[in-house]
Amino acid sequence: MQATCTDDLFEAYCHQVDTCIQIALSCVEKDSFRRPDIVTITEKLNEIEIDVGKVINIICRGIQWIARTEI
Repeated sequence: MQATCTDDLFEAYCHQVDTCIQIALSCVEKDSFRRPDIVTITEKLNEIEIDVGKVINIICRGIQWIARTEI
């Protein structure tokens, strides 16, 4: 279970990095009308933060469950 949780967290962080790179590339578009506005950027960043938060919550619940079963 531990390896899976670590893999899930790693995957979530990789998704964050990928999203940040995509945002950065879209911000340097030659055509200014194709660049995202700050609201769009903020929404995308909030979405990926929520995704990592979900993975961390799942990991914490798994650790608590393991701790209870070992007692």
